[in-house]
Amino acid sequence: PLISLRHWLLVASGALALLAAAAVAAGIAPAETLAKLAFAAATGLWISLMLPSVSQVLVIAALIIVVDIYSVFRGPTKMIVESGGPVIDYLTIGLPAFGAPAAQRIGISDFIFFAIFIGCALSFRLRRTATALAMTASFMATMVISSRMEAGMPALPLLSVAFLAVNADLLYRRFLEEPDERRRRSEGC
Repeated sequence: PLISLRHWLLVASGALALLAAAAVAAGIAPAETLAKLAFAAATGLWISLMLPSVSQVLVIAALIIVVDIYSVFRGPTKMIVESGGPVIDYLTIGLPAFGAPAAQRIGISDFIFFAIFIGCALSFRLRRTATALAMTASFMATMVISSRMEAGMPALPLLSVAFLAVNADLLYRRFLEEPDERRRRSEGC
């Protein structure tokens, strides 16, 4: 059933990407937002199914902090935002920000990583509800900071820290168990 689930998530991701692009082109905001969120969820869950070890999840959680900070302040995200244009509409989701004059935009990739971490919480028997709540709070905190500073802020650093903080003890235990699992598999147990 795992291969079947991976297949359907991949098919759903493709179909939802097309639906989101069509909704953006047609200017149908509610359909656009829903299709983008569903695309991010399907894609993130699909990716999470391909992460067989906690070690990989920990490396990803650490790397996205650095990569997102660089991308937003000096890299491709900064260049895309500064150039403006319709690309931003395709790659972001507009969310209402309380106290802000306009909707704030969060990258679809941020929601994909949200779904990756939720998938990992399910796969590795981590704290699912606490993970979802902490990561949602991290998005809210990022939006508040961004609104106060009147500048775009990277969302993945707080998202990653929220995921790691809520699950630190379980991730550590699962990480320590990994070498034993590999040895058992290689010995045929």
